[in-house]
Amino acid sequence: MERRRSTASSTSASDRVASAADRETLVGLYRTMRRIRSAELRLAELFAGGEVPGFIHLSIGQEAVAAGVMAA
Repeated sequence: MERRRSTASSTSASDRVASAADRETLVGLYRTMRRIRSAELRLAELFAGGEVPGFIHLSIGQEAVAAGVMAA
């Protein structure tokens, strides 16, 4: 039986450019998720200290949902 060669190791210039763009996109999404987490952690501190009136619902751990929706 003949084995097929993997084409994963041979990347063209256009693939490398696409990979760089994908990397930039992923880094941007990660930064957005970190910003959301930071804001929510600070909001939780303010709420616990009585500085935010009413009720809050945090989505800590679900930052990827908001970042992905906004990027779509």
